[in-house]
Amino acid sequence: MNEYKVRGLLLFGLLAFALTGLFSVVTSLRENPISDFAQVVTPRTMEELMEEHQLLERSLGELKVQLEDVYARLDATLTQEDFLREELEYYKLSSGYKAVQGEGVIVLVTDSRDPLKKDQNPNTQLVHDVDINILLAELQNAGAEALAVNGERVLLHRTKLVCNGPTIRINERLYSQPFLIEAIGARKELQAAIYATDGYTQLLRRSGIFVEANTSIQLEIPSFHETLAHDYLQEVLP
Repeated sequence: MNEYKVRGLLLFGLLAFALTGLFSVVTSLRENPISDFAQVVTPRTMEELMEEHQLLERSLGELKVQLEDVYARLDATLTQEDFLREELEYYKLSSGYKAVQGEGVIVLVTDSRDPLKKDQNPNTQLVHDVDINILLAELQNAGAEALAVNGERVLLHRTKLVCNGPTIRINERLYSQPFLIEAIGARKELQAAIYATDGYTQLLRRSGIFVEANTSIQLEIPSFHETLAHDYLQEVLP
């Protein structure tokens, strides 16, 4: 049973419950003669009954609207198999397991070519994993919906991106500079995030590291090819 059908059944149950409550209140008012009813119902309880009646009517109206929304979403021509297939494709797209395309930015990052200054640590002129990770985080904070480095899909909660000598290991593959970061999202906003006056790019440039962000109206980012294994993650049981 698909999600919409389950929601429809739940809303139908709530609708039936609201109707039952409303019916019981109306029945109670109709079955008791006014003279008898007045002996047990004070102005205060009458006011409470009327408030409950109005609340039930509002709840009934809201449930009807929600139920109509569920019915509108249900496609009578969509089989359960088709629905599950569409759901699977949607979650693949959302989780990074499908190649995607869209507008965005391409950020080029390379080691510094400036002459080494006296007493300068040569490591400050090299691009490190922390530099790429910070730039990726800035792009994500600016609204990037998909990210890749040198053609490797990056999922910030799963991708391993660490220095390995003069190279950087990304998803268990080694890459050397130049590093090409691709990000799908609102291209002008992503570019502005990279060039922000208080952004990390300015710090890299002070060390001579080259950073350039160009917009693109059409980028293609590959799918994530690693298997997401959970060694410690467990479902919380009720």
